[in-house]
Amino acid sequence: TGVFMVLRGHGVLGIVEGIIVVRALVTVIGFVAVARHPGLSVDWRLMLRSCRGLALAGLPFLFTTIASAAFWSVNTLMLSKLSSVGNVGIYNAGSRITDILKTFLFSYQIALLPMMSASFLRSRKHFRQECNSSIKYLALLTVPMATGVSVLASRIVHLVFGHNFDAAVPVLQVLAWTVCIFSISMVFARVLVASHNQILDVYCNVAALVVNVVLGWMLIHAHGPLGAAIAVLISLAVFGALEYYFVARNLFRPEVFGPLWRAAFASAVMGLVVFHLKGLPLMAVIPVGGVVYLTALTCAG
Repeated sequence: TGVFMVLRGHGVLGIVEGIIVVRALVTVIGFVAVARHPGLSVDWRLMLRSCRGLALAGLPFLFTTIASAAFWSVNTLMLSKLSSVGNVGIYNAGSRITDILKTFLFSYQIALLPMMSASFLRSRKHFRQECNSSIKYLALLTVPMATGVSVLASRIVHLVFGHNFDAAVPVLQVLAWTVCIFSISMVFARVLVASHNQILDVYCNVAALVVNVVLGWMLIHAHGPLGAAIAVLISLAVFGALEYYFVARNLFRPEVFGPLWRAAFASAVMGLVVFHLKGLPLMAVIPVGGVVYLTALTCAG
């Protein structure tokens, strides 16, 4: 729809109008699907009776959504006020690449919540196992991903944006590690929500937002877009540490350091090899790095 509106000459406003139309259609189709599904029906009287309770139950998720949206956009806003428009573009060039990676991983986080909610009701032992398994697999996936993007940042930026965005290379090298920290931290967030501790997740999101704003205000003055990236990375680390603390205090102690250590060791080996393969094309370096990582991971047990 967006492509059609642009080709018709409607510009950005046409894209936004297309988004609204498509979302309205999706909503209508959703109601039709519910009405046609056996055993499901839309009972407006029941909805009105329970709307107050649903609204109160949804408040923590509303605050979390607001804090999260502000967290990921506040650095761009501060850069536009404290720095130049060019620095906003440099920061966004690095963040767009990591946003794509986080989007793919976030789909797993969405699927994880209903699974953990069911496990919490069924067995605390199984609940803990699912948390530890998710941390392990996400660590094994995201640590080499962050390492590879950091090592190959200059080649990735040149491929996607060209040599005019060389200043975005160090920004991407820093933001690459937010993919790893964000993915593992979100497992803790899902654990808190599935165990009905969503208010603790709100506290963590608000704390991360405050740290990001304070650090961003200081670091952007000194380092521009790189300072904004550092502020995001540190505030995400604070977010993950707080989420881990609340899970460990209220539920169980997750197994984090073992998987992280093995993934870090194998990723370091991979990074050293990839760094010295400058003569190979980027599309050849990536599978070679994957093979090296899997080999080193196997050696690490």
